[in-house]
Amino acid sequence: MFIHQLDLTQGPLEETTTIESLSFDYTSLDPETRVLVQECSNEVKGLIKPQAKDIIEAGRKLIEVKNRLGHGCFGN
Repeated sequence: MFIHQLDLTQGPLEETTTIESLSFDYTSLDPETRVLVQECSNEVKGLIKPQAKDIIEAGRKLIEVKNRLGHGCFGN
């Protein structure tokens, strides 16, 4: 698992690690299993990507509000 700390206050997000850049050696699987695993993998990637973008956008908005409120007011 890869965990990245993102600085969302510095403008547009630069994606350094994408789901697509993580790889698995499908050649070690038998053909039927390979097809199933690749299909499921693609479906999961399609489900995760929009959620990740929404989470990042929510974080940006929270940072914007936090910066506007001043010290000590964000958690109340």
